[in-house]
Amino acid sequence: MKLERAFVSETVPFSRRESILKARAIMLEDLSKHFVLRVLARKVGTNEFTLKKLFKIMFGISVYTFLRTERMKKAEQLLKNDAMDQISVARACGFHSAAGFVTAFKKYHGITPGQHRQAVKKNL
Repeated sequence: MKLERAFVSETVPFSRRESILKARAIMLEDLSKHFVLRVLARKVGTNEFTLKKLFKIMFGISVYTFLRTERMKKAEQLLKNDAMDQISVARACGFHSAAGFVTAFKKYHGITPGQHRQAVKKNL
């Protein structure tokens, strides 16, 4: 994911860019947290509408798509480690139920977390 598109500097004032980058950093800090955009926006000195709009301009995806993508990447990495069971991986990635995690993982990766773990073991 590119940090900025060519037109960002023309369309997003520097002070606003700082807020959006800060919001992104807060989310990446702990992907297990549930983020309420209204609260996150306030934390970085903006409002929910502006956060959503400028995040999409800067990164080319919505805030929720960004969170889902980062959580799925983290899940993929954590599943490589047999020390964590599936529900622990799910919780570390912000899911409160194994079923919700399995559904989201399969929708994103095309296979279940268990199938992914088996595929990783085969390739070792």
